[in-house]
Amino acid sequence: MQEVILASNNSHKLKEIQEVLSTFNLITLRNLGFEDDIPETAETFQGNALIKAETIYNIYKRPVISDDSGLIVPALNNKPGVYSSRYAGHDANDIENYTKLLLDLSNSKDRRAYFRTIICYYNSPSDVKYFTGELHGQIGHRPIGSNGFGYDPIFIPNNQNKSLAQYLSEEKNAISHRAVALEKFKESLN
Repeated sequence: MQEVILASNNSHKLKEIQEVLSTFNLITLRNLGFEDDIPETAETFQGNALIKAETIYNIYKRPVISDDSGLIVPALNNKPGVYSSRYAGHDANDIENYTKLLLDLSNSKDRRAYFRTIICYYNSPSDVKYFTGELHGQIGHRPIGSNGFGYDPIFIPNNQNKSLAQYLSEEKNAISHRAVALEKFKESLN
């Protein structure tokens, strides 16, 4: 079983990634005793994914995967983007973030949106690969559902009539932006 460190302490991401990468031995940062926050200072998903992976690789000298993800809403000039987790402020929670987004979109007829994930696989300084996944849909008018996290309660995938927060985790992992990127990562290793 291939071993890789997951450069995240986000329990929701960890659960999703563990389900998709069930054939891997995933080492979490908690397993390693690493509790520090890694500043996400880049202006792109790829840049933030690299910062996280490189930071952890430089400490432990073992293969690392990291991701940076966010919601992109064209009617809001592609916001919240890399600031998705802190859209309503640095310490904002999921409800505050999606409430702000709903308010910002309240006068817009264009409710298109998509999630984007960039997975960074950092095997060594000379072996770094990126994998992208997207899930397109629209922003609903109110939060619905209690599964998932982040913007899931207000995001309705294309050709669906329920929010991501109404999906079971197996259903979400069959279509999510993160699952798409992780499947590309798995294929690259074959």
